Amino acid sequence: MRTLLSNPASFKKPQLLQRMLMLAFCLIGMGIGKAQTISIGNLVISDSLELNSIADVSFNVVNTSDSTSILGNMKLNFMNETSQSATFPLGGFDAMQFFAPQQERTFSTTIPVTPQFFLEGGNTVVIWPSFVGQPVQSADSIRLSIYVFNINGIDKDKNEAAAYLVPNPMKSMLSIQTIGKAPLPEYIVVRELSGRLLMKHSLMGNGQVSISQVPAGIYLLEMHLPDGNFITQRIVRIAD
Repeated sequence: MRTLLSNPASFKKPQLLQRMLMLAFCLIGMGIGKAQTISIGNLVISDSLELNSIADVSFNVVNTSDSTSILGNMKLNFMNETSQSATFPLGGFDAMQFFAPQQERTFSTTIPVTPQFFLEGGNTVVIWPSFVGQPVQSADSIRLSIYVFNINGIDKDKNEAAAYLVPNPMKSMLSIQTIGKAPLPEYIVVRELSGRLLMKHSLMGNGQVSISQVPAGIYLLEMHLPDGNFITQRIVRIAD
């Protein structure tokens, strides 16, 4: 009696096909090739930033699906509505990110506080996560207000001979003295360090204005110039 030996190659093809089918079902279960539902929350960033600095950002991303896992390369997107900027990726997370159903994970990245991303003054920005090559179904963005100040003052390239002297600290009277080609500011704005407006007032001809309504503390002073630009510096208001 002879025993017939089957060709080993005849086993490999069905086994390979079976493995490919198992992988396909696995990827579908993880959400690969499907639109996923994710949301962003607990985003932490300062609401007052200094121009040309680096801002730290932390945030949570949640897979809001009850049954579908997500696997892919995640990125964080940034858009400034105030400047109507294009959408910028804030950071790609190089390793593949896996989210089980209802899983929440914490991430961190940085934002360069440069004119490419922010304007001086108030900014309304939108931040949202997405996975490369995959659409996002849910309303997953966060909109927030960020105030950006330029502590370095006037642009020296535009007016090298311009300068402003502001006695600091000061009591109830703010006095601004111009030097060289610097024009007298049309008005001043005093803000808390968070960017909240405390007062706005025109200057008298001698460059003085009373800030008696502002309590003692540390503030941001904006000097608004006739050309529409403004200069920001920290001031210290002491008790009379």
